[in-house]
Parts: sequence; C-alpha cells; structure tokens
Amino acid sequence: SELLMEKLRESQKFESELRMKLQVSEMKCMDLERDLQTTKDLVAKSDAAHKDAFKSWNKALAESKVHEEELNKLRETSAQMLYELEVKNDRYVGEIERLKADRLALQADIAKADESQDRIKALV
Repeated sequence: SELLMEKLRESQKFESELRMKLQVSEMKCMDLERDLQTTKDLVAKSDAAHKDAFKSWNKALAESKVHEEELNKLRETSAQMLYELEVKNDRYVGEIERLKADRLALQADIAKADESQDRIKALV
C-alpha cells in the first residue's frame, strides 16, 4: 500500500510536470503564431511598398533610361528581402508545427499518466 501511494505521488508529480511543459509549449506556440502573423504583415507591407517602388521606377525609366541600373539593384534588394522574410516565415511555420507535435505528445503522456494514476487509485 505504501509502495502504491508512492507510485501515485510520483505519477501525480510526473503529470504536474507534463502539464507545466504543455503550458510552456502552448505559450511558445502562441508567441510564434504572433511572430508569424507579424512576419506575414511585414511581407504584405513589403510587397505593397515594393510594388509602389516598382511603379515609380518604371515611370522614371519610361521617361529616361538613366535609372535602369538603380532599378535592377532595387529589384535584387527586394528579392533578397522577400527571400529572407520567406525563410523566416518557413522557420516560424516549422517551429509552430514542431510545438504542436510536442503538445500532442505531451497530451498523450498526460493521458497515459492519468490512466496510470487511475489504475494505481483503483489498486489503493
């Protein structure tokens, strides 16, 4: 009986630890989802700004070919910035997916702990 009570306490402690890990994981997931939304907003603003910049540059280019080299540099910079934002976005998406998988694994562990705890309580 004492051994079962100790197992029950260990199980409850393990469950508590898993719940804490789950809460931390969920907070990280929410933070990353916020960061992902911020990144998406920045990408949208960047796209709009780049489109406006391209319109202005195209107008200037139509009036004069003097700015052709600068336009090409702007396009390269824009493409590089967009690439970097997409890489960051992919990283956030991957991290969110990993955290969701971790959360599911923790939930499964909690369910197992609950089952174990219920069996121990049934034996006590």
